[in-house]
Amino acid sequence: MNQVISVFLTILIIVLPVTARAEGPCVDPMPVTSPCTGILLPPEAATQGLECLKIAVPRLKLDILKQEELFNLRIDTMGKLIQAEVTRANQLEALLNKSLETRESPSFFEGPVFWTLMGVVIGTAASIGIAYAMSDAARQQGN
Repeated sequence: MNQVISVFLTILIIVLPVTARAEGPCVDPMPVTSPCTGILLPPEAATQGLECLKIAVPRLKLDILKQEELFNLRIDTMGKLIQAEVTRANQLEALLNKSLETRESPSFFEGPVFWTLMGVVIGTAASIGIAYAMSDAARQQGN
């Protein structure tokens, strides 16, 4: 009996064509559970994913490293600029304090009183000299 069933099934397999129930290429991602697990992707999506992993991700990592380096350079530059401005402000403050320091009392000939007295003395001497010269000239004309 087993032989009859096996002959019958063999004839059916040979006579009837086996039709595959396969669909066309994958269009939308769909989960696959057997025999493996994962997601079946369309060829275009798989190509884009591989390009992203092989080209775009390393490029983005390099761009991030470049931006970090530029940011660190800017931070260093700003730190040096701030330090230079602090040094400049300290030097200006020292110059201002030095200019505001009170000096020792000025010498007697540096004060305004001395020069006022000198002006009075010179003016008086000049006036006396002029008056003497005028009186001398008037005497000579009278003679």
